[in-house]
Amino acid sequence: MLILDAVTKSLKIVLAGAVATTQLPVTAHYTDITTTAYTPGSNDTVTNSTTAVEFVVAPAASTQRHVESISVYNVDTASATVTIQYVSAGGTRQIIKVVLLTLETLIYEDGAGWQIIDANGNLKTSFPGMAPAGTAESDFIVAGTSPFAWVKKTLVEAKALLGLVITAGKTITCTQDTSLDEAVAMSSKAPKANPIFTGKIAGTLLSAITLQANDVATLYTGVQWGLLIISDDYTEAQALISFVYNKTQEISDPSNAYSITKDTGSMVNVYYESGAYKVQNKNAGVALVRITLLGN
Repeated sequence: MLILDAVTKSLKIVLAGAVATTQLPVTAHYTDITTTAYTPGSNDTVTNSTTAVEFVVAPAASTQRHVESISVYNVDTASATVTIQYVSAGGTRQIIKVVLLTLETLIYEDGAGWQIIDANGNLKTSFPGMAPAGTAESDFIVAGTSPFAWVKKTLVEAKALLGLVITAGKTITCTQDTSLDEAVAMSSKAPKANPIFTGKIAGTLLSAITLQANDVATLYTGVQWGLLIISDDYTEAQALISFVYNKTQEISDPSNAYSITKDTGSMVNVYYESGAYKVQNKNAGVALVRITLLGN
């Protein structure tokens, strides 16, 4: 649930560029709560390209406005980059930023969070860990045209990080215990159209970590390299961060909710300090952080 509990707090929407033909319709449904009444309400409007539009205004004094659902429908003939902003006396914060293809809908529902519905009415995954059956490699290539676009970039960077050299047309087969410090034998079979990587890389899943505002937790000591998958319920975002010999590097952060620098405000920070990798919650509220490490 998104809560507006002051006369200075509201929600806005803005696009990264001008629309091709048609502005995107936006609807919101909410309940105003006082000490004596529950009053349902709703609002509808359209975007204004790169000018932010307030689609849920601030509540009256002594009133909490509980936003229960939001819908943004891309009726334009081109893809649109949509940003939802949380405005308060402290400034403007980005809640979510997504690319909507033509006829796709960004929705928020209390209890379900943010989701995207495609042109066929199917639910698209907000944090893809695996492509659905039948997904071709070409689906990953053009940034901004697929929910899996950033995964392609991540896989390429992961191969570079691990020092894997792949010859076109060959097949690489690794077992779970294969040492990545050693050369990986190439298949002697005839070249194929595309190289295929088979096998497994083990992941270590930590229990969820609850961090109060400004809390810091130690994640790992003695880790030389790895890929960290992190998500939290405060920002409702996910990111991929690499560990390489006492340094962190952000590989993918679609919602811009994480940083690799200690004490960065309004962020979940992942960094190396005093012999350990650490996570820090610099958001205003409690964050339930979930982490998976691929590496050693």
